[in-house]
Amino acid sequence: MTAKKKHPFKGPLSEPVMRPNVWTSAFVADANRDSPAAQEAMHKLGLDWIDLKKAAKLLLLARRYGVKDFSHPSAWLLVCLRLAEECVPGFNVVDKMSRGPGRSKTDKFDLVKAIDMLRAREGLKVSRACQRLVSDRKSPWYGRSAEALANDHRNWLCEMEELAAKPLDEFWQACEAAASGARKRENREQ
Repeated sequence: MTAKKKHPFKGPLSEPVMRPNVWTSAFVADANRDSPAAQEAMHKLGLDWIDLKKAAKLLLLARRYGVKDFSHPSAWLLVCLRLAEECVPGFNVVDKMSRGPGRSKTDKFDLVKAIDMLRAREGLKVSRACQRLVSDRKSPWYGRSAEALANDHRNWLCEMEELAAKPLDEFWQACEAAASGARKRENREQ
């Protein structure tokens, strides 16, 4: 048997909605058996009771996510997005997609910068700059293989060349379009 996953909610949001007691419903219905309108109203309330309780919890959920103004057209959309971000892994935002299992790929920018500074200052080749970095006790790359550093340097430069060759990504294009639209509106207003 697997352990139940702990949810991030506290207070009323962590408690289930209680179904109305069957005996209470029967007793009240029996007491009002001479009025069909009262019986129908109680039946309708019984059907709507759980939905009303859940609707009240939706308001608590909205408050949890900082949504207070429900007159805004996207208030409930914002609640849905915040809930999805908290519960659905596909709504997480990352800077770079995971490569899957194995050793994690770290950003090599600091390494490339250190190698390039040594090359520029002292006129060293990449392999010699890497040897210097792995032998310096104060270096974060101390004790690593000079060949591995040289490979990381080369791979990072290749990645940057690939990125430069790719067309602008979707977000960049959207930013450009938004900026262009704002400039056009600005020009029309002048």
